[in-house]
Amino acid sequence: MQEQLAKVEGAVVYWTARLTDLTKLKAAWSKLGYGSMVPAKRSGLQLMRDALMMEFPSNGSPRLVRKMKGGNALAVVIENKEDTDNRYTTVQKAKLLKDGSIETDPPTVLVQGRYDSMATTMPGSAVGNLLIRAVRHLSGVTLRNTGGIYWVPPEGLDRFRLLAEAVEESGGSTVYLMATQFDDKTAEAVKDGLEAEVRATASAIIEQLASGELGQKAIDGRRTRANKLLDKTRKYEALLGTVLSEVRATIEQIEVAAVAAELASQAGENVA
Repeated sequence: MQEQLAKVEGAVVYWTARLTDLTKLKAAWSKLGYGSMVPAKRSGLQLMRDALMMEFPSNGSPRLVRKMKGGNALAVVIENKEDTDNRYTTVQKAKLLKDGSIETDPPTVLVQGRYDSMATTMPGSAVGNLLIRAVRHLSGVTLRNTGGIYWVPPEGLDRFRLLAEAVEESGGSTVYLMATQFDDKTAEAVKDGLEAEVRATASAIIEQLASGELGQKAIDGRRTRANKLLDKTRKYEALLGTVLSEVRATIEQIEVAAVAAELASQAGENVA
């Protein structure tokens, strides 16, 4: 097999994401112009729910967290499945007070400790999702169907490197960047990644358009997303030096679905 080697282009990126200081990360990404991507601090009730789920994980019997009367109280319930019915047993109650403290029954300080920790941090899963958003914003693609390995093109690599450094400095995460020699196999992997992304996104958009539930503003919004896919495709065509006809054809199906959705919407208005 013969391969045509080119200069180093872009990088394969992946990471091990861990607990991260939310305030520090927000400040660092804001300086880079990406602060809006960092999720806002979760509400007190959301934090208390997560704290309870961490403190009372499912071990055999499912653990459920349910709202109690009053709106600011939650209960951890064990679900026991029996032959004729399900039985529920409450094992912990927690009430969030105005000062941010948690009143528990039976008493425990562990829920408060987890709550306080999560109030100022991001879990590793959220950090990973944030990095995925950054990759996509910088026109990167997923190289593996199950995720976890991505490719960032040359134009976005410097920016991604700065964002990754900010993530590492804000917690225990490690982000790996491996510069790629843009040979035939790399080009094939990148092309396959783009095709998979476009197929998945287009399929979801077309399904939404076919639902018959979208108004004109929502339909136009789907068109905007299709145009962004087309812009990304053009970038990759320039990078790969080829026209991606199949990708373009997939994107064109969105417009077909959009026109059909408009006609269906207009027909419904005329009947009304």
